[in-house]
Amino acid sequence: MLTLLLALACTDPPAPADSAMVAAESPVQPDVTPGAPILRRLTEAQYGNTIHDLLGTEIVLPTALEPDAVASGLREVGAGTHAVSPHGVEQYEDAAYFLARQALAEDHRASLVPCTPTATVDDACAAQFVRTLGRRAWRRSLTEDEITRLVGVAQLASTQLGDFHQGLEFVVAALLQSPNFLYRIEFGEPGTTDSGVRRLTGAELATRLAYFVWNTTPDDALLDAAELGALDTDDGLQAQATRLLADPRARQGVRAFFDDMLRLYLLDDMIKDTTVFVHMSPDVGPAAREETLLGLEALVEEGGDYRSFYTTQRTFVDRKLAAIYGVRAPAREGFGEVTLP
Repeated sequence: MLTLLLALACTDPPAPADSAMVAAESPVQPDVTPGAPILRRLTEAQYGNTIHDLLGTEIVLPTALEPDAVASGLREVGAGTHAVSPHGVEQYEDAAYFLARQALAEDHRASLVPCTPTATVDDACAAQFVRTLGRRAWRRSLTEDEITRLVGVAQLASTQLGDFHQGLEFVVAALLQSPNFLYRIEFGEPGTTDSGVRRLTGAELATRLAYFVWNTTPDDALLDAAELGALDTDDGLQAQATRLLADPRARQGVRAFFDDMLRLYLLDDMIKDTTVFVHMSPDVGPAAREETLLGLEALVEEGGDYRSFYTTQRTFVDRKLAAIYGVRAPAREGFGEVTLP
């Protein structure tokens, strides 16, 4: 999958066989000027995926958030070029408390809190909670000062409310409305030369890798590898990339990449005149989007040639699309594979 995605960025034609042999022996590094460090806000899909990975898939996601921005035709580019509006800040705050209440509800908190409090105010247990969830939420280990301040939030809230877990709700809310959560921070660190070019830290590289391949946050194994310096070597980076690609979450990355590149998300709101397009209904656009993504998923999984996607007669349809295409529906519910005439 990674080879296919990276190949999409190539613009040069294939080199002749003899020059290819020379290139293989002594690869020429491209002349690239890195862009300035930026902050990339999580897209709506990344926000939802990350929340479910952090707090559990049963958590209900907020429906009112700052919408994705588009720049140069891509939401991923817009995420690094548009600021959050004042209303968007309020929406993220409301969402943080909405999620925190669910996360610390009595029927859910056991999966999130790694210790049992011994009193209404238990700084040691609160610190353990902050270290564990904070590392996953902010995609790096927290500093001692950050831990102290968040434990102070838990201490004050627990004292006022008379309940340890209700106090932790304010910690979760603080973590989730912080720029350290809402943005993918890639400031880098000074490189090994005097060129002024900065290199991504291990945690920043782990974040970039996870959101590219999975479209969600790094897991503990990837963060561990980053902190141990394993991502500083080509072999270590390849090992982690291979592990991520083998995970079912790699499907999210494939879908997000092509959904953004081909702007398939616009199909969800497609409107047509039903007097002209007699098969049109609100579910046609989303079905067409899913049809395309399923076809791309299958192509990637099989290691196929990307060009074949434009000529293939193979596709995936539900009953609605089957009726439009005039083919037999392959399944009573959902999508199934068909070969078009």
